[in-house]
Amino acid sequence: MRKSIFSALVITMALSVASMASAAELKIGIFGMQEVATKSEAFKEGDKKLQNTFSKEKAEIEKEQAALKKMAEDLNAPGGKLTPEQLEEKQLDYMRKKRAFDEKTGLFLRRVEQEERRIQQSIGALIVKAAQAYGQRNNYSLIMDAASAGVFHADPSLDLTGEILKETNKLWKENPVLTPPSKPAAKPGPDKLD
Repeated sequence: MRKSIFSALVITMALSVASMASAAELKIGIFGMQEVATKSEAFKEGDKKLQNTFSKEKAEIEKEQAALKKMAEDLNAPGGKLTPEQLEEKQLDYMRKKRAFDEKTGLFLRRVEQEERRIQQSIGALIVKAAQAYGQRNNYSLIMDAASAGVFHADPSLDLTGEILKETNKLWKENPVLTPPSKPAAKPGPDKLD
């Protein structure tokens, strides 16, 4: 809602300024920021970095998940030869391992989300820089992201998505730097638990 109001205000101000300057021609362009982001070389590189950073740990979590599943199946198998005390001990052991697994998985997912957010912010800043550079070079009065500006209809001739994508990739090739992944937090050992 705020973005729509802000966008309407920006457009109104731009049109007001343009109407006051009778000699100046208003040149407006729109683009799909989400489309530019997902098709950019920076996005592909960011995705590759995420895979490289987290694939080993993801595989370990999947292996641990399979072991827990097997453990649960064994506990629920009919005709078990365990005494009630042994069964209770196995169930408690399963619950402890499941709780530890859930905590480990939660921490892992938070770290992945954090890195995704950092990369998305870095790509977003690159796209903004590309749109500004393209706009200045081509004398645009206003370039907006169609989604965040709340554009429901626009003449196709205003669409600069392809041009902004090219500019984004050009800037990326000149300086291919994403925000580096943060260092993984130290994993608490048994003696470091609070």
